[in-house]
This record gives sequence, structure tokens and C-alpha cells, in this order.
Amino acid sequence: MSSRAVTPQTLARYGIHQAADVVYNPSYELLFAEETRADLPPLERGTLTQLGAVNVATGEFTPNDEVDELVWLPLERVREHLTWDRDQELFDLVVTMPEVRAQAS
Repeated sequence: MSSRAVTPQTLARYGIHQAADVVYNPSYELLFAEETRADLPPLERGTLTQLGAVNVATGEFTPNDEVDELVWLPLERVREHLTWDRDQELFDLVVTMPEVRAQAS
């Protein structure tokens, strides 16, 4: 395992705090072993997806190019916040489902 000195300020820009070690270009095997260790807390432990990727579900929302904010809205206000036509079409279909209407009541 090789590591180089990285300042806490550099890592903080990427939301990484209290890092003990930084590994550059780990092999797939090393990365997989580290990210799927059984001793990691559940929200830090990676799981293997159906496509063979490792997914770490942190439980925390991270803004990105597609979604910049997470808000919880009453069902009646959701559609006005959907900007893509396809999302609005899907919402219109889902909202008519009896089980969705029952939960919204």
C-alpha cells in the first residue's frame, strides 16, 4: 500500500474528513477488499451490485449535476417541481396507483 502526503484542506474540499491514509491507484482486488470489509459500519461498507460495481450507500444526499437539492413535498406539490417531461409523465402514472393514493392520505 503506497501513500503520499495530502493536506487535510485538500481532502476537505471533497468532503473527506479525518482520513487516516490515502492510497493512490489501488488494484481492483485491494479496493474491493477495503470497501467490503465486514468490520466497516453498515453505511460505509460497500456491496456488490448486479453489474459488478461496488456501491456504498452512505444514507446521505450528495448534490450533483442531475439533482441539486433533496426536499420532501406533499404529493400534490411534487409535479410542479419536475422539470423533465418524462418525469412528469411517470409521476402522472404512479400517482393514479391506489396504493400511492392510500399512503398519501
